[in-house]
Amino acid sequence: MAYAIIKTGGRQFRVAEGDTIDVDLLDVDPGKTATFGEVLMFADGKDVTHGSPLISGAKVTAEVLEQRKDKKVVAFKYKRRKGYHRTVGHRRKLTRVKIKSISVGAKKSAAKKSACRNIAKRCSVITCPAATSPNAPKCRNYCSG
Repeated sequence: MAYAIIKTGGRQFRVAEGDTIDVDLLDVDPGKTATFGEVLMFADGKDVTHGSPLISGAKVTAEVLEQRKDKKVVAFKYKRRKGYHRTVGHRRKLTRVKIKSISVGAKKSAAKKSACRNIAKRCSVITCPAATSPNAPKCRNYCSG
């Protein structure tokens, strides 16, 4: 069964096709489709694709079912023997969505990284000047190459 991990509203959700989830309020009318472009991971059986941090070209489309409010959360402050008590209530606004499809963009081959002169630590930059020429200035990407 294929599933994806998406990020929306500062939270991460594990979703599969047909799932119904509540996310933070989206500015989309009920009946319309919402698209989540921040896909962190996609798994289909034993094939797992993860991004760094996001998978480029991947998206999850969902149908907005309704705009609703969550259960009331009550924060009650109280200090004994002082006559102090405060009650504050609050309800989160949510959007209920049903996941329609998960699509992963075309897989790209990773660009070959050139090795830095420093063997102990490899540079993460694709074209490191320290690797291409011996007279180049020191690498500034914390590899001290």
